[in-house]
Amino acid sequence: MAFLLSNPKKYEDFLMPITCLRWRPTSSEMKTKNILVATAADGSVYHWHVTSGKLLHTMEPVDGNQFYCLDYSPDGRNFALGGKDYSVKIIDEHTKSLINSLEGGGEVPGHSNRVFSVKYDQNDPNMLISGGWDNTVLLWDLRAPKC
Repeated sequence: MAFLLSNPKKYEDFLMPITCLRWRPTSSEMKTKNILVATAADGSVYHWHVTSGKLLHTMEPVDGNQFYCLDYSPDGRNFALGGKDYSVKIIDEHTKSLINSLEGGGEVPGHSNRVFSVKYDQNDPNMLISGGWDNTVLLWDLRAPKC
């Protein structure tokens, strides 16, 4: 069995490449199953219901930022986005609003180039790892405002 989820935005007669895919975790709060979230090369974020093929939500790039990667917290309440502006954004899954922007400023300066990988620790929802073009891997404690 296969499903075709077409990218709803066309760029000069071709679809924008998809840069990352993640399944939204299901829980007692997130009952709808088969939600696939993707980032595209233009920086957009798409939420699809795979079973119906319906596009549920689109997040467009804001202020020139583009998102290239994402990962969900283990409980599915939040997701992290990495992208062009050298920061990691934590987004509320329900409202799709920004919770936090992870940037340097503590003992570690943060990323100095685009972020292409983010991953939550599946055993500790307060820990997140990011990596990017600056050849660094940063471990973030979400309970602290800085890296």
